[in-house]
Amino acid sequence: MGRLAENLSKTFLLIAIATCGAFIIILSFMNWVDFDADDPFARGTPLENLSFTLDGGDVSRIQGGIEISEASEQGENACTCRAGFGDGYITAIFGAIVVVLASAAILIRSRVRVLTIGAILASLVVFGVAGYNATGIWEGVGSTSGDGVFLNLDGDVRIELFTLTTLAALSAVLGAAVVAIDTREAQALAAAEMEAEEAPDNESGMTDEVSGWA
Repeated sequence: MGRLAENLSKTFLLIAIATCGAFIIILSFMNWVDFDADDPFARGTPLENLSFTLDGGDVSRIQGGIEISEASEQGENACTCRAGFGDGYITAIFGAIVVVLASAAILIRSRVRVLTIGAILASLVVFGVAGYNATGIWEGVGSTSGDGVFLNLDGDVRIELFTLTTLAALSAVLGAAVVAIDTREAQALAAAEMEAEEAPDNESGMTDEVSGWA
């Protein structure tokens, strides 16, 4: 692969990484978990259809849920699953870091490897946080009436969260490809420079040998 082709490949991959980061930011504030009532006391009553859909800014497995006393203060649509600072904020912040570092790597060619490694690490943080949420068992209690009657809720992870996790993993893999290409290019340049340095010595040796025969 020629140097021009390698540069084009790195640019394409870095654009793809930045795109993944942008979608990570968007998906961080989309709906992550659907909560539905799973309480035998609610069957046959209007509360049987109690449900919530919370986005990444509202849910957090890292913090955990809030107490019922705190949820009661929320009034209508109260839920112990609702966090004050959702894990979506974390994934959005690191998604933005991915975008910034990948974009910088496109512009600053001399620092491609360092910047890309930073983007890989940020992607892995997103993958860890999103994956932790995507594989968790979501449970809680909630109420839509605001009268203090809470029912048990079971949560189902939505496709948006799985997509976010997949994009984070893809971003890390693409970053590894950029680092591999850049490392191979650096090794090829080092080898070429070494050959160029050895060439004059070889020519000098041949000249001395010819002079000796003369």
